[in-house]
Amino acid sequence: MHRIFSGHKPSVAAVTGHAVAAGALLALGTDSRIGASDARMGLPEVALGMVLPDWAQILAEARLNPSHLQQATATSRMYEGADNVAAGFLDEVVPADKVVERALIEGERLADLSPRAYIGHMERHRRPLSDAMAKAIDVEIAAAGS
Repeated sequence: MHRIFSGHKPSVAAVTGHAVAAGALLALGTDSRIGASDARMGLPEVALGMVLPDWAQILAEARLNPSHLQQATATSRMYEGADNVAAGFLDEVVPADKVVERALIEGERLADLSPRAYIGHMERHRRPLSDAMAKAIDVEIAAAGS
């Protein structure tokens, strides 16, 4: 997820079904997220007795709508349909049978962007978040090894 989020190539998530926990985080790491109108998404870690890892919290704070952040992360609220857009899990919802088609069109649009301008923007916009995520991952790896 960190590599996708901090990558230098545009990425599109085609969410054709439910995207829960790691699936939701994977989608959040992409540039554009197209999902099925019946897709359920959420971060159920707290409901499962787990604390969302710091790197995942950083990603959630960067991508989710601030007015939904508390509900999505601390209370494990699950979202469906247009609520996924309101919360920030998705950018767009379409009928399930159109997700891949729409995601491919979006991918083509992103591929037409100037690579230099895209990389420049991402370096400016995402570098601080990416660095914070990398540091959090390193801390968690070190803690797991001790």
